[in-house]
Amino acid sequence: MARTKLVVFDLDGVIFEHDSFYEQMYDKYDRWAPKKKILEICDRHLKDSTTKAAELVIGKMWAGLSDKGYWEIIENLKLNPGVKETVAELKKKGIKTMILTSAVTDASDKAQKMLSIDYVMANWMETKGGKITGRFKWSVLYQKKGKVLSDFCRSMCFDLKEVACVGDNENDLSMMEEAGLSIAFNAKSEELKKHCDVVIEGNDLREILKYIK
Repeated sequence: MARTKLVVFDLDGVIFEHDSFYEQMYDKYDRWAPKKKILEICDRHLKDSTTKAAELVIGKMWAGLSDKGYWEIIENLKLNPGVKETVAELKKKGIKTMILTSAVTDASDKAQKMLSIDYVMANWMETKGGKITGRFKWSVLYQKKGKVLSDFCRSMCFDLKEVACVGDNENDLSMMEEAGLSIAFNAKSEELKKHCDVVIEGNDLREILKYIK
């Protein structure tokens, strides 16, 4: 692999210790929007049409609900072990960092501020006046991370051979296929592990440093 110039991180399970922001939302709002019904919608639509799934869940089931639970989840997001040290070491080496996630911008913005991440791409979900409005903009679709990454690298003049990607689930597969180095980190998906150059068990992000030149 060529010398790494950009490391791209998934957010859930990689930067933050929780596995899924949306799973936390399903649990938090189960009383008003039943988790069982939401999971049925996701099973039906998520892989084929992320936007349709978001329209049915955010645009209909969550629209008008209090945003208190949403902000409680954001406030309680915790970094995985070694995240601060890893990003600091990458910066010391002159390597740029990026978060590419289908989680919400409020979560990715928190990580960016905590870690001084160079670039962030995430999905937008509006809260206003103490409510979840139902408005959203999905820029990072479930199985389209690879296209988002390749478009970004083209616009910023990064060679994909000089990009390392770190992810933990199947929706990271498409970006792994684009990168010069693919790292499955504390992965929940055996399918992802099979397709990555490096597999790291455990949740200490510092483990990736030995593979990034």
